[in-house]
Amino acid sequence: MFLRWAHERRLTGNLEISDRPRDEPHCWWSESEHWTHLRRCLHNEALPLDVRVTGALMLLYGMPITRITVLTHADLTGGNTPHLRIGEHPVALPPAVHQLLQRQADHTEPISAVGRITPRPGWLLPGYAAGTHHSAPALARKMRLHCLPARPSRNTALLALAADLPASVLSDTLGISISAALQWTRRAARDWNSYLAARPTEDRY
Repeated sequence: MFLRWAHERRLTGNLEISDRPRDEPHCWWSESEHWTHLRRCLHNEALPLDVRVTGALMLLYGMPITRITVLTHADLTGGNTPHLRIGEHPVALPPAVHQLLQRQADHTEPISAVGRITPRPGWLLPGYAAGTHHSAPALARKMRLHCLPARPSRNTALLALAADLPASVLSDTLGISISAALQWTRRAARDWNSYLAARPTEDRY
């Protein structure tokens, strides 16, 4: 506003203001770190179950913690081909991931802060208060405590998925905006081809 006022009164010459460049992702896991963390989440019984579930969903599907905390039992389906609803369409789950999520869904009823057993809610990750889901900030802190921060985990997963899926499919499947999906596919094609080329194709589960 000040620059417009000054220009109208001929206190300044013609000014050209460029858009502020958006920050590019600058932290992600190396290939070996990515799969090491995923194996920890799938197979390390020493980790808390909610940490393993959250880590697996971040590392495989790039899901934000705010989305993970509002997953419900209805989003998880079993049968011959288990699925999880993340975006517009259900996503097929690898057996190890489905078993992990099913264990969480079958977990004992949450205990409230006053020590009473509360009725089972619909949330996959229930909170302490009856009928609430897990707090996203609290879960993010818990993930960092177990060396599974969200940003590099999500960045690495989204980079890998964007290399294999068209932007429209990425958007519908993961529930992200089409503009965000386009940005990720451009990044995958432009900046990290060397990283993507190094990814092995064998089944790692």
